[in-house]
Parts: sequence; structure tokens; C-alpha cells
Amino acid sequence: MARILLVEDHNDTRVTLQRLLRLDQHDVVAADCLAAACDAIRRHDRFDVLISDMLLPDGYGWDLLTRVDGDKKPAAAIALTGSTGLENEQHSLRNGFCVHLNKPVTFDALMQAIRECLEQN
Repeated sequence: MARILLVEDHNDTRVTLQRLLRLDQHDVVAADCLAAACDAIRRHDRFDVLISDMLLPDGYGWDLLTRVDGDKKPAAAIALTGSTGLENEQHSLRNGFCVHLNKPVTFDALMQAIRECLEQN
């Protein structure tokens, strides 16, 4: 079980992913924007995994990693995005994400990414 911060502005996607991750026994805190994610990080102990959409209403997913102090930074970060392309993937990886997944993503692919990221850290 991992402690996960899920940041996704699309309500249906956020709710569905949160339910699926909880069914898989993960402790999930969900946020719909960058500000809510920063607030969740301030209020909670360190998260094992950050799963974040890249394009949020108040910023970009990679902004979250730059705003978090070292001891509160999630152990692993997974980028979820509808913006495909090698340049977007490279940008995510350069900015601290260990995996870049394009939407739509299967739950199996997301679970595999979580396992891989946790094994690397």
C-alpha cells in the first residue's frame, strides 16, 4: 500500500482513479488544482507517490515539485497528461517525474508505473 496524492482537475477522472486506487488498498488524497495539492502536502505527512495531471487550472504539474520542500517531496512522481509527444515527456522527466503517461491510461499501466517508481526509490 502506498500513500498517494492524486492531482487531477477533471472531476470524473479524479473520482474514478481515486476509487480504483483505494480498491487496490492505497491511501489516496485527491486534489483538483495546484493550490489544493500544495495545501494537501502541507497538511499531511510525506506522500509515497504523486500522480499529477500536467495542465491544471492554476499551473502545471511540475510546478508542484518545485514548490515542495525536500522533506515533504513525494518519493516518486508520475505525470498524467493529454499532451503527447517526446518533448512533453522529456520535460516531465527533467522536472522530477519518474514516469510520463499519456491519457487515456489503463489502470494496469498506472499500477505498473506506481510499482516501478516505488522500486526506484
